[in-house]
Amino acid sequence: MKNILGFVFFLCSVPAFATDYYSHKSGNAADVNTWNSDRNGNGTAPANFNNAEDNFYVQNGSSITAVQKFSCKGSLIIETGGTYITGNAGNTTAVGSIVTINQGGVFKLSQNTSLITGFILIQGNLENQGGNISFSNVPAVAYNYRRQNQ
Repeated sequence: MKNILGFVFFLCSVPAFATDYYSHKSGNAADVNTWNSDRNGNGTAPANFNNAEDNFYVQNGSSITAVQKFSCKGSLIIETGGTYITGNAGNTTAVGSIVTINQGGVFKLSQNTSLITGFILIQGNLENQGGNISFSNVPAVAYNYRRQNQ
């Protein structure tokens, strides 16, 4: 019985596997059919945006807009030639992990919209047209650094 319980606990503690999803067309960020596990659109769409290990890539030539609130627990990467737009006033884009804007990529923070993320890596263009950026899940290292130096 102990071996069976140990095996069950092991299965429950195994992290979900990461999947990379790519914008295979321009469209709505919150529509699972905008994303595909294959760069050419020959794979599968995500079931949802709830896996913290998943990565969502805005590819060259794609313009992805948050038509309504967009929330993913993983990462959002804007590649060279890709554009992400937070959309209409009142919209929130929430990214559980990291937003990466590669060189030549564009993230447009529209007026009266919000970006909530754990971290932003900017090598490309972050165009703030009157939006809000806030950070969640401050890493322990940054938190400890601040506390010790206050």
